[in-house]
Amino acid sequence: EVTMTTDSLSQKGLVKITGFTSATQVNATVISPLAGSGATTSWSEAAFSDYRKFPITAEFFQNRLFFTGSEAEPSTVFGSVSGDIYNFLTGTTSDMAIKRTIDTPENAQYLIGKQDLFMGTDGGTVSVKSVNSDELITANNINTQVENSYGAAAIQPVIANDVVVYTQRNSLKLRELIY
Repeated sequence: EVTMTTDSLSQKGLVKITGFTSATQVNATVISPLAGSGATTSWSEAAFSDYRKFPITAEFFQNRLFFTGSEAEPSTVFGSVSGDIYNFLTGTTSDMAIKRTIDTPENAQYLIGKQDLFMGTDGGTVSVKSVNSDELITANNINTQVENSYGAAAIQPVIANDVVVYTQRNSLKLRELIY
């Protein structure tokens, strides 16, 4: 389903993608055109799809739903609009959804929230937090920082008292995050 939004109205139509030329170009058949309009020339593919693949992990944190680890964007964190977990519309204001590509070439393995949101990658652990420690994470104040270089396995960690316990990349050791 394709939605076109203009200043005054929102219209829906249905297209079937029949082939992929690249990550940004597709061949499609229009099944039902947008009502009352000409051809749509501006549209975008969703971040998650059968072609771009789906995230491998999710976590509820600070009244947002966070995703990471898709095949197309393995180290990008997506956070929903605060209080609206089905809305991932990004924008320029702090109340909009979050899309942040972490400064690491590794693939995400897990997300877990404690005091901060932690993203385990196959090369280390990254904390995702607000620039100001007394504020919630928003699109305007998100900060990411590599916390260690012990890679993680694709096994969901657990919170044990005041620490996060996760499995190291080789699945032979348990590691803990203490803060």
